[in-house]
Amino acid sequence: MREAGSGARPATGRRRSRIASCALHGIEPQEYLEEILRLAPHWSTKRMLELSPKHWAATRAALPAEQREIIRRPWEESKPVVEAGVESAA
Repeated sequence: MREAGSGARPATGRRRSRIASCALHGIEPQEYLEEILRLAPHWSTKRMLELSPKHWAATRAALPAEQREIIRRPWEESKPVVEAGVESAA
């Protein structure tokens, strides 16, 4: 027989594993989780492995401007976009 409430254990283990993986790869876990939770709905399911802590630094560095804006924290100030020497607010 299963104990009541034992269904939460696998999810807890996955979260702890992801946090440990962040530490292993030198990533701040809270910032990583915030960014991938914002980006995942806009990401192809065929490319989900790129969002893992192991690949996150390379994936994040290669994000186009539209996706970088998605992962930006809402309370952080948006940086101006510079095109052809002309600044405009993003």
